[in-house]
Amino acid sequence: TGLARREVLAHDQCIARHDPALEQSEHSRDQVQRRQFVSEQEHQQRNALQHRAQHQGAQAADVIVSKLKGGGTIYTCGNGGSAAQALHLAEELIGRYRTNRAPQRAICLNADPTALTCIANDFGFENIFARQCEALLTNRDVLIVFSTSGNSANITNALQTAREMKATSI
Repeated sequence: TGLARREVLAHDQCIARHDPALEQSEHSRDQVQRRQFVSEQEHQQRNALQHRAQHQGAQAADVIVSKLKGGGTIYTCGNGGSAAQALHLAEELIGRYRTNRAPQRAICLNADPTALTCIANDFGFENIFARQCEALLTNRDVLIVFSTSGNSANITNALQTAREMKATSI
């Protein structure tokens, strides 16, 4: 009767709890929920990073425009593929980007192989950009470095020299 029915239900629930197929489907459901939660977190983090990057990019653009209007020069540098990006930015500022406009003062510190090899030979590869920064940068200028790791000694030394020269660095 009532007691027997409860015992059967309890027995069925006990069997269901130990059913591997049921456990696997519950496990799969938990995995899906975890993935959805992680995916949601990643989405929120990505949105936050994009917003921060847009804000920082706008701030950097404001600084660059201000320095150029004040007679400053944009200096760029990088290693490997980042060197190509540094060169490209400098040439776009001097040349033409989308429309005709006045050329902007820009120099890529990677552009002179004789300076790079001379400095590397005499002062070490870690100083190829810092030595140029010491000679060229003023407090009116901006140094833009391109780096995938941010750990290269020649990049960190250039940033340190830019700070010492009171130049803005990005």
